[in-house]
Amino acid sequence: MVKLNPALLRYLGEEDFRVLVAIELCMRNHQIVPTALIGQVAKLPRGGVEKRIGEILRCELIHRDRSCYEGYTLKYSGYDYLALHTFVSRSVLFSFGHAVACGKESDVYLASDFDGNVLIVKLERLGRCSFRSVVRNRSYLTRNKRGGASWFYLSRLAALREFSFMKVLYDEGFRVPKPIDHNRHAIVMEKINGTSLCHTHELRDPSKTFHECLDLIVKFAESSLIHCDFNEYNLIMTEDTEEVVVIDFPQMISTKHPNAASYFERDVQCVHTFFERRFGLTFDRFPVLAEIEQKSDIYNAVMKGDWRSEHEHDFFELMGNLSNEDDGEADDDDQGQAGQLNTEETKKESHTIIRELDTVKDALSSLVIDQNEVRRKLKKEKRKENMKNIRKSIRN
Repeated sequence: MVKLNPALLRYLGEEDFRVLVAIELCMRNHQIVPTALIGQVAKLPRGGVEKRIGEILRCELIHRDRSCYEGYTLKYSGYDYLALHTFVSRSVLFSFGHAVACGKESDVYLASDFDGNVLIVKLERLGRCSFRSVVRNRSYLTRNKRGGASWFYLSRLAALREFSFMKVLYDEGFRVPKPIDHNRHAIVMEKINGTSLCHTHELRDPSKTFHECLDLIVKFAESSLIHCDFNEYNLIMTEDTEEVVVIDFPQMISTKHPNAASYFERDVQCVHTFFERRFGLTFDRFPVLAEIEQKSDIYNAVMKGDWRSEHEHDFFELMGNLSNEDDGEADDDDQGQAGQLNTEETKKESHTIIRELDTVKDALSSLVIDQNEVRRKLKKEKRKENMKNIRKSIRN
């Protein structure tokens, strides 16, 4: 889990966030962002940039890399503070609390708005598990063979996709948390007063709750949706009425998906297995996707909204290259790594880096020359002083 100290927001100044934003922007086409480029994008003098970078490094929001030349990359903690800073500037958040959950692909925190309402902030963390697992379980991470992307961009898309589904589902009357805002890889939503079903050991009527869960799965299918992760960890029981509220939507697919029937069956089986194990319930008949009549097309409505128009095409272009990479397990230090650029972009970036390195080399060379000149002058002055002392001693 990424360490997140919200108190840092009080001490990070505007120039610090300008440096973080500059690194974020440059990581779109740089694996390692040189200091000179950070200064150009942040529009800060070199001395000011180096001072701010030093402060941010001490806060562990960025990572210094000296593998090929000295530069910096953004960490997930730095990405977190950029999102939180945006929420504060929009007056969405007033305070930020402790973590309440840590999953394979997200962290969940408590927060509050200016009216004192308790909220939930969900920070997507794609890349924490293996990349192959992410591609296998996330339908939006599969397409052609061009380009690359960073885990930050993938997490940002996951957040946007979840927010888009949550907003449409909430407007359609589904029992889901009310979405409030999103930025980068973060989502702000209302807090449901209840307990996760996985932590619930007593129910007034377990059979009724089980059928309520099945009804939700069927209602999703009638609206052209399959949750694909409908289990006790993503279901919340409200405290007063014991109603079921569904969470976690990045993996949702359409009922027209080639594997829709198997995903639907898996959702049903997950619920049945839990109630059979926890409450000893057994049932003979379960809903089948082929027998469900579609009444609306929420999936298509989501795909025509902000998600598809802004990011779908670009993301499909970028994901293909990563699908061929053998990433293995993600690094534990949560460093964001930008993906490989295509050939033409790589050449351009190489030339840019070479020019920047040449500039640095020239500056260092002139510095060495200046230092040598200073040494010669000091030696000359010292010789003159010695000669004066010798003459004085001879006269005496």
